[in-house]
Amino acid sequence: MEREPLFDRFIEYCRNATRHGKPLAQNPAVRQKLGEMYARSQVGRLIGVRNYDMRLRGERPGFRGPQFALWNKLHNPWMVKQIMDIAGPLAAA
Repeated sequence: MEREPLFDRFIEYCRNATRHGKPLAQNPAVRQKLGEMYARSQVGRLIGVRNYDMRLRGERPGFRGPQFALWNKLHNPWMVKQIMDIAGPLAAA
């Protein structure tokens, strides 16, 4: 499955950036956060695919449209916090 391009770039950053002489991606805590970030991004993608499929079949999404909007409003700030936790204050630059 294809991930978000920005997430792919962040994984590449973690592979190349070092802390204490080792790549960030080798740190178990960073790997745990990256795994959780990936899993949660897939949840959002699947909610979006479900809504798209329902529209294609002519079904009304009902509560699912606002559910997706709420997911994005909660998920995006959470992702930014995870990136800041991993990359540090330089991530905002």
